[in-house]
Amino acid sequence: MNGMALKQNIVNGTSFKLPMFLLALLFTFFLIASNIYIYQQQRSTLTTAFTHLQQSEIQILSQLARESLISEDYALIEWFFNRWGEEHSEVVSLTLRNSDSNFLLSNYQRTKDPSIERFSSSNTITHQDEIYKITLVSEATAMNKQLKELMQQLMLVSTITILLLGISIWNLFQRLAIRPLLLEIESRQKAEIALEQSAKEWIFAMDFFEDAVYLVDLNDKLVRANLTFYNMTRSTPELAVGQDISTIIHPNGEDIPCPVCRARNERRDEVIIMEPDHPDNPTGIPIQVTVQMIRDSDKNPMGVLMGIRDLTRSREEEEEKALLSHELHQAQKMEALGNLTGGIAHDFNNILGIIMGNVELAKMQNGEIDGPRMRKYLDTIQTASERARDLVAQMMVFSRKDQEETHPMDLTPMVKEDIKMLRSLLPTSIEIDLDFQNNLPRVEMDIIKFQKVLINLCLNAKDAMNGIGKLTIKLGMWRDINQECSSCHKHLDGDWVDVSVTDTGSGISHGDMIHVFEPFYTTKEVGKGTGMGLSVVDGTVRNLGGHTIIESEEGKGTTVHLLFPPVLEDTLLEDSKDESSHHSHQGSGQSILIVDDEPELAQVISEMLEVYGYQSTAITSSTEALKLFESNPASFDLVITDQTMPQLTGKDMAIKMREMRPETPIILVTGYSDSIGQEEADEQSIGFLKKPVDAINLVNLVAEMLPKS
Repeated sequence: MNGMALKQNIVNGTSFKLPMFLLALLFTFFLIASNIYIYQQQRSTLTTAFTHLQQSEIQILSQLARESLISEDYALIEWFFNRWGEEHSEVVSLTLRNSDSNFLLSNYQRTKDPSIERFSSSNTITHQDEIYKITLVSEATAMNKQLKELMQQLMLVSTITILLLGISIWNLFQRLAIRPLLLEIESRQKAEIALEQSAKEWIFAMDFFEDAVYLVDLNDKLVRANLTFYNMTRSTPELAVGQDISTIIHPNGEDIPCPVCRARNERRDEVIIMEPDHPDNPTGIPIQVTVQMIRDSDKNPMGVLMGIRDLTRSREEEEEKALLSHELHQAQKMEALGNLTGGIAHDFNNILGIIMGNVELAKMQNGEIDGPRMRKYLDTIQTASERARDLVAQMMVFSRKDQEETHPMDLTPMVKEDIKMLRSLLPTSIEIDLDFQNNLPRVEMDIIKFQKVLINLCLNAKDAMNGIGKLTIKLGMWRDINQECSSCHKHLDGDWVDVSVTDTGSGISHGDMIHVFEPFYTTKEVGKGTGMGLSVVDGTVRNLGGHTIIESEEGKGTTVHLLFPPVLEDTLLEDSKDESSHHSHQGSGQSILIVDDEPELAQVISEMLEVYGYQSTAITSSTEALKLFESNPASFDLVITDQTMPQLTGKDMAIKMREMRPETPIILVTGYSDSIGQEEADEQSIGFLKKPVDAINLVNLVAEMLPKS
């Protein structure tokens, strides 16, 4: 029998013996009382029988005494009484007295054991008017013997019973005396069982995780670990438990102080990322190491729980998620571009019609070059061209790749610029109403993402109105808001910058409202929507720190609120933008090399510069221009080059020219390029202009970059 079973038997035996002991005690008391009662009953019975016998004897003696008194033979009475006493051993005395008790006819006496109980019986005899009293005193020898034997039997039974009861009392006392100890043993054994069960559960749970999890004591000894840890360190519990954790993780020592060991030794919680090439990374894969101190109720350290997570899969998942997100945005962009095509084509045809019409009218002026009509035609052509330029610029922004670049921005001019392209996207049957609040605070914003969100909402509104209705775009502050975000359901309060788009379409039903932010959910007909509109909008807005609230009523329309947290003005660094001066700088004959593979554009820029006092050389081949520059680098004061050209790009040509003459000022002109932008050009001290080139901006930038005389 094991210790647990023995303890259980002791405890169970104690709890069982206690009521049994009480029953035994009650039985003992009952037995003693029963013995007393039996003894008393037996004594009473024997006494009654002895008394009856004695009464019978005294009647016989009385009859003999009466006959002797009648015959006056007193000697016979005395002889008879003595003879009776001698023949009956139990007789102690037998006397016959007169009424005065002083006339003794017979007085038989015998000495007996005083310890034996005696019984006395008497009777009266009348003779010749004289009353005589005969008294018989006898010992109850037989009765006493029987009672003594009964008493011995009862005492034996009582003694045995009391002895057994005493043994039970002693046994119970011993058990009750060690019961607290037994309870303590039971408590400890329960704790041991619970601890063992907890350890098994810990091992099972920890082995379930793919992360390596291990527990270290304050002496840096390994207490326990999961299966992943042993597989990672190529060890076993038998070899590793109790060993210094540093020798397990770094069997060859540490090349540099290990940040994980330092955090553990300093008793602080920390999460550390280690790349595969980190000298203290024993795994050869990207990992995240978590150091978590285990503390008691007084915040004193008890041990260290540590974990090593393989980041390979999570990074792959993040890359896959980013790719899917990009594809989702790209699909949304393609849908929007499909909507753009018709509107942009219509707008461009109108612009081209204006330009071509005014050119035809100018040709009809019969040689009049400087008249007011000619000036009017040229101004109209310039206005239409600027309109086309702005439209292309908006499309370029829309088609640009997404970049995580946010800056504090004023939304008002951004929305106004987007409206220019929206007017091309939406049919004239949709009225656009604008309501902008003045002096709004800035918001942290990515201009490209915001443009895509706004266009997405407006295209959704167009579809909801079936191309006919009113579109209202409002920009203002929503103060003291007390609403719930329709997407994440977070409670919103305080002040927010609100960009709202309202349509007069069919509205959204309650059943559809709960699904509007789900990817690929759409109520449009098959082939007329990807179902990614509001999902993309919400994801972009949340990435920008904002929230979305939708208000809709079936049959009346929908309002989508885009809420962005304002940037406090005292934290802003105001952009110091130099306004482009409308004053043009006059050149003084400086030599400028112009390179563009479009001969007409090269010629236009060349003539612009010559009008403002510069000398220019226009070349349509970048390789030929490089050879010309190489022949005499100092002959050109400044170089203006297109970016996208065959054989050699403007950027590469500028690098080669700078190698020959580092101080050469260079201006890069581009219609569209992924390889270089404004920021990279600024880093290389290269001027940057976008096509189509405005004469005043071109001349001012040339004057700015030329060395001051």
